[in-house]
Amino acid sequence: MTFMDAGRQYTRRYEEHIYQQVQLSSMEQVGRVEGLSFERIEGIFKHQCAQKKTRDGQESNALGLMKSASGKGIKTSPPLSATLRPGN
Repeated sequence: MTFMDAGRQYTRRYEEHIYQQVQLSSMEQVGRVEGLSFERIEGIFKHQCAQKKTRDGQESNALGLMKSASGKGIKTSPPLSATLRPGN
């Protein structure tokens, strides 16, 4: 069982986490919380959109889900890396 897609730097679960967080806030906010660049977050988000489109057989509207950080007062979860403990 592999946990990473070929050619990817992050596990599928981490990329799914990023995708979900972007839907709740914005790429800019998720990037700040996770310590990743906007480009990295955008790449993960677009990859997950393509994966979901392939899995579900449905069109996803990634552009509709991309939100700007301006004017949003949404609190985000702590970075996933901060909630994980080695050996768990």
